Amino acid sequence: MSSQVHTRARGGLLSALRPRQWLKNALVAAAPLAGGEIFQWAVAGRVLVLFVLLCAVSAAGYVLNDVRDIEYDRAHPDKRHRAIASGAISPTTALGFAALLVASALFCAQAMFGVAVTALLAAYIVTTASYSLWLKSVPGVEMVVLSAGFLLRAVIGGSGTGTVVSGWFLVVICASALLVVSGKRSSELSREVESPTSTHARSALNSYSPSYLRSVTVMSALVAVAGYATWVLLVGAHRNESLLVTCSLAPLALAYLRYARIIRHAGAEAPEVVLLRDRTMVVCGVTWAVLFAAAVVMSP
Repeated sequence: MSSQVHTRARGGLLSALRPRQWLKNALVAAAPLAGGEIFQWAVAGRVLVLFVLLCAVSAAGYVLNDVRDIEYDRAHPDKRHRAIASGAISPTTALGFAALLVASALFCAQAMFGVAVTALLAAYIVTTASYSLWLKSVPGVEMVVLSAGFLLRAVIGGSGTGTVVSGWFLVVICASALLVVSGKRSSELSREVESPTSTHARSALNSYSPSYLRSVTVMSALVAVAGYATWVLLVGAHRNESLLVTCSLAPLALAYLRYARIIRHAGAEAPEVVLLRDRTMVVCGVTWAVLFAAAVVMSP
């Protein structure tokens, strides 16, 4: 009986860390990939370590968020099955492990990468904690804060690998992040309208209208595609792989169009699921990655 309890607790703890959402931390590879440095073994190794560190601190953030929203999650038709809301693991145990993850990640960051990456990692932790404890209830601001989390992932990857991050790169990341966040809110709002729950943990959601969120998603998608297209034109002016880079714009634009359609049908509440299970998104993503990687390999 004791072993079964321990096994259930370990499973609950792992579930509370939300490993399915760690996919977002792959953004740490975006800057070295765009800079053509990801294929160097030393750089790839640093990217892997940074990915692990981000998984640790982001998992701690998810734990804090779930503890903060425990009552709402218990009233939610799907989130009530989460480890903390269901009682599979106690909030005290979860928070204690989260604190251990944060301390370990900061120690390793300082030892392996120095002050700059440690400071950026700390900024990410502060940003996510501020969101969970306070800013998630501030309309508009909460979407910007979540988008900043995506941006920090990419900047950490650039800083940790010594990759120069261009302004257009940041524009595309920011706009794409805002698209994902606003699409998630749009889908959540649609669900709340169809089957309202008894508790509203995210009071900011009640301040949004479908038309407002639709405007934000359209604007974000346009800025992201325009930013990437501008980068393509700038690159094409002085690099011989411009044709491949230009071709990569097509699958990227199709992916944004597909995602906009998914948002329209209220299916973007779990972006990580969409990216892994929607066939069109997967095909577009793989095609873009192959074209872009080929362009990087062929660069002089």
